Amino acid sequence: MFQILPIENKTKFPKSMNAWNGVLNTSCALSTILYIAVGFYGYIRFGSDVAGSITLNLPKDEPLYKAVKLMVSFVVSISYPMQFYVPMDIVILKLQQTIDRPGLRLAAEYAIRYTLVLITFTFAELVPHLGLFISLVGALTTSALTFIFPPIIEILCEYRGSVHNRRWQLLVFGNLLICLFGMVGLLTGTITSIKAILHSFRVNE
Repeated sequence: MFQILPIENKTKFPKSMNAWNGVLNTSCALSTILYIAVGFYGYIRFGSDVAGSITLNLPKDEPLYKAVKLMVSFVVSISYPMQFYVPMDIVILKLQQTIDRPGLRLAAEYAIRYTLVLITFTFAELVPHLGLFISLVGALTTSALTFIFPPIIEILCEYRGSVHNRRWQLLVFGNLLICLFGMVGLLTGTITSIKAILHSFRVNE
């Protein structure tokens, strides 16, 4: 989600990014199909015993499942540059403004990259039930960034000094429905995640 605008700005034909059969819609459709398929068949196979990651339910001794886990680890490792693309783009711009020597600037960039990776690794190792906390953060931030803030921003940007504009009224109505949908998702996701976190700590006690 956070890489869409930067990638669109760097493409040769930005308009093809948002076409009905463009890069954005095609990639989102394929990702949605894959997520639904993995969740559906994973739940059919393991039922209520399904773990936070489907790879945790796979047998540990068979070569095929070891290969699957290896491929998942590889995908996670190569996705790090994508996740850090936007913040590092900002950091590199700041480094170019403050450090004149190219060698020193490159060393500082790598130091920042390694530090960010180590921070995420530390959280992954130290935080208990990390998957539940990730669900909580996702429920809070994803709903807000996807369904709440964009409609509000569009309403403010499209305002032309009069609330009696018919087009603006329809725009406000549609965006408020989207905000309402986002608020429902935010509240239900947050409540569910908090209940799951409390339940997991009670079980461990």
